[in-house]
Amino acid sequence: AQAQAQAQTHAVCRQIDYYFSEENLSHDTYLKSKMDRDGYVPLTEIAQFNRVKALTTQLSTLVTAVQLSQALDVLDLDGECKIRARRSSSPRQEEPPVMGVLDRAEA
Repeated sequence: AQAQAQAQTHAVCRQIDYYFSEENLSHDTYLKSKMDRDGYVPLTEIAQFNRVKALTTQLSTLVTAVQLSQALDVLDLDGECKIRARRSSSPRQEEPPVMGVLDRAEA
């Protein structure tokens, strides 16, 4: 059961990462319309997306999933969780910035 829950959480993470990918955001006017001026969207809004609802209806699973993501900034204000695409200028506060991410051997 725990392995299934973990797989579900990772599937949710991948789906939300996709929503906030440059590939999707370049044409997803609905998601962009839900963003505040800093690019954040309430997680409760993402919870209403059909593909997310097909994976889980548990807000706690969504919170865990977005915290796993390396592609999202997560903001928790008075219990309201908001997320946005990770910006290169805003590393997560609990993690030191990673140097050399842009150095790719397969260029």
